[in-house]
Amino acid sequence: MLYLNGVGLDLTVRKILKKKASNYKLFGLLRFFLAVFVAVSHARDFASPATANFLKPLALGTIAVFSFFVLSGFIITEALNVFYYLRPRAFLINRFIRIVPPYILALVLSIVGQYYLSKHFAMSYLPGDQLAVPPGMFTLKNYLLNLTSIFVPSELIHLDHNNLFVRYVWAVRVEFHFYLVSALAFTLIWLKERRPYRVIVSVLAVAACLVLEVVVSKYPSEILREILSSFYFTPYFLIGISLYYLRKARDQEKRRGVLLGLLAAAGFLSLSLAHFAQYSGSRTSFYIGAPIFAAICLTIYLLSGLKRTSFQRYDRIFGDISYPLYLNHQIVLLFAWNLIGARNWVVFLLAIVAAVVFSAGAGFALEPFLQRARDKIRGVKLR
Repeated sequence: MLYLNGVGLDLTVRKILKKKASNYKLFGLLRFFLAVFVAVSHARDFASPATANFLKPLALGTIAVFSFFVLSGFIITEALNVFYYLRPRAFLINRFIRIVPPYILALVLSIVGQYYLSKHFAMSYLPGDQLAVPPGMFTLKNYLLNLTSIFVPSELIHLDHNNLFVRYVWAVRVEFHFYLVSALAFTLIWLKERRPYRVIVSVLAVAACLVLEVVVSKYPSEILREILSSFYFTPYFLIGISLYYLRKARDQEKRRGVLLGLLAAAGFLSLSLAHFAQYSGSRTSFYIGAPIFAAICLTIYLLSGLKRTSFQRYDRIFGDISYPLYLNHQIVLLFAWNLIGARNWVVFLLAIVAAVVFSAGAGFALEPFLQRARDKIRGVKLR
């Protein structure tokens, strides 16, 4: 039976979930630093030209986003195995609550902020973006298109990149598509209890995603590429999935599982690095970024094995800031860019700190309400 939500779960399932309630992984601080990497990457022009030229080839933002994909592969696989077993709808509802309300808040804040800047200042955008406010920016149609862009590629709804209020929503959309694909794959896996069937379905699901990744990379149809664009990042999620099963096999002392997990993680890491080399478009960025990305993947695996500590509370606080920081740092940087004329290390650091503080406020304004709803649907509180 596929349950709809965490309310009304039978006693057996509740007992299992209660035992799993301590499954919190100490990923919070890592997620926070990855979000800071994204902000630093976009704020580099606040510093001196020499600093900006130094930071650009590091590709910190790209590394951070791809690392977020790896984390999602691990976390979502664990969630579906532990908290949402036979409950794909509850899983999707919970993920919707997790990502959509904070995006809507960030969208509203960005609309208000950019409208204010456009009316009271000769608003200029950060280097690399458009030079002026595009026509039709502040219209109801554009607001609705921006709201839709978290689910649908902007090209398919004819939303110009310059008209995006939350410029980096594409990664959130990729995440959301991964949730949909994961829910579908696990639903098919859960149809039968027999192990051979589940193994075959799992292998076919991975193979299908990899085939679609190749199609997106090579197929000449622009429309098809946009429809399937999220599959372009398949290898990163597969690293996270492999690391989850590697950790699970290691904890259960299953030597064959450990070997298979290592081989899978190494294989998907190789595919990801090949993708990263193509995506970065620079040998310097690849030679610098590849070891950093590999080290982050190793860190994810090591953190997944840590037990509960007194630091866990603070780890969760930092983790809760990461998603709001990713969404809201752009509008803070825009204000700093237009209000402060100086360009130096002090302004650079102040802009980053301001983005963190503002995003923390935005996050904590929603998190208590969202957390209660998600705990109810999950059927248990994480601790």
